Amino acid sequence: MSIERLPTEILIQVLDDASLEIGDLAVISRVSRLWHSAVVPVLYRRFTFRYYPSLKPEEQKRLESFSKYGHHVRQLSLHIKDWIDEDDPRFRDPDLVPDITTYLHMLDPFTEVTHIEHYDIDIRGMTWPNFWAILHYIVSKKQDLISLTVRRNPHWNVNPPRNEDIDIDTLLRAPLLVNLTSFNFQVNGKHSRAEGIESFPSLVGNFVLVLGDSCRNVSKLQLYLKMVDKTGSQTLANLLETDFRLLPLDNVKELTYVVSPDITPPSRLFRSEFEETKILTTTGWVCGHWLPSAWEKVPLGESFNYFKNVETLRITDIFKTDEGNNLERNIEFVAKYLPNLGSLILEDDERQFSISRKLDGSLVWEEVAFVV
Repeated sequence: MSIERLPTEILIQVLDDASLEIGDLAVISRVSRLWHSAVVPVLYRRFTFRYYPSLKPEEQKRLESFSKYGHHVRQLSLHIKDWIDEDDPRFRDPDLVPDITTYLHMLDPFTEVTHIEHYDIDIRGMTWPNFWAILHYIVSKKQDLISLTVRRNPHWNVNPPRNEDIDIDTLLRAPLLVNLTSFNFQVNGKHSRAEGIESFPSLVGNFVLVLGDSCRNVSKLQLYLKMVDKTGSQTLANLLETDFRLLPLDNVKELTYVVSPDITPPSRLFRSEFEETKILTTTGWVCGHWLPSAWEKVPLGESFNYFKNVETLRITDIFKTDEGNNLERNIEFVAKYLPNLGSLILEDDERQFSISRKLDGSLVWEEVAFVV
């Protein structure tokens, strides 16, 4: 049998090899019409498009091919880079103005897309209203979404956001994404100043307004908001007086909560006690300071339900509690507040521990192989 007549069932198994590059698939698709028909759905199943202010010919060609084959796309990754602000003199040069509207219009017709990654990288001119407008535009055309990842790397020391930039009353609420089960929201302000912290309540408020209702059925939530204050503690302390809009959550099984400033515990941002959560990834601060502090505030006779059913705890930074750095005491410390804890993972130290309890309630733990 010639290779051209190889059954497509076998070919499709070959195509499922994750190590295959787009170029490999393109070569395979040219073998025969039969192979082309089999390869195209796989070739466009995961589609990554990197948008720059001026499209290169090859990127324009890829965008045109998406218009033809986009109904095969299930996972769509959008990378936007180097947006030019209206105040920038280069904005007057028509060759440099990003044609973002045309770009989005070409991406929006295909409702078959179920997984989207929207990634703004090295943005120096995009204001928060523009960011939320683009996000709203994308999700409003993809109501069958199952998974949504949103990442921003803002350079706030270049163009810091101001609260007056964001008008919550005029923001559009995104259509309800009833199928959304996985949401990953990351803002990484590596060079942030105090303005980043001051805009934190507005960031949270807009996030809840635009996507809050769609998160009710989310079972996997990742919230990574790194906003560093280098100007002193007063700006951070002011957040203690802030009433945040609460994100409504009902069914989170797996939660990643890595938020700075650390004075913002989960109870300040979510309308949930996470009784369904089995896997928790968070900072040492949440377990070492917020959990025991919250426990102490529980009225006599009432139970403390936050994370009570967590089975796996992953600490992303230094594992430190009120007991100091003593490993044995710290394991006993977190196990006290997480009665169903069975596995503890310390990412910084690359160590992992198995935890169990005897019939008398005493704790038994041992180190096991670290799994990345």
